[in-house]
Amino acid sequence: MKKGLLLTVKSRVGLIADLSFILGGAHINIEDINVTTVADMTVINLKVSNDKKALEILEHNGYSPITYDGLILSLDNTPGALANVSKILAENNIKIIRIDIIEKSDKKAIVSFEVDKMKKAQSVLKNYII
Repeated sequence: MKKGLLLTVKSRVGLIADLSFILGGAHINIEDINVTTVADMTVINLKVSNDKKALEILEHNGYSPITYDGLILSLDNTPGALANVSKILAENNIKIIRIDIIEKSDKKAIVSFEVDKMKKAQSVLKNYII
């Protein structure tokens, strides 16, 4: 299970170029990125090939990332697949905190879930976990 990295920083031109340069220079691959800017702040959600090394490198370069656990699931890329997984979580009283689609093809979607009861979610979703 990989940890996601969440950064909240002041918006500026070149921010993503700088982050990707820093990580690339450390041979860390960005596997997923979601960027949202609100007013003068940018929130960046990263999934990387080496979360521990990325955390260290980003902190060394003046960033303050927050880590979080995420389940990486493989779902059929069909209508209702997300509903099925969400229903399993709801029936087991597990709250979804965050969902990110990492990759998708015509047949499959790789999706990251952050939930409030990680161990229980791992148990009930074991058939979907990559």
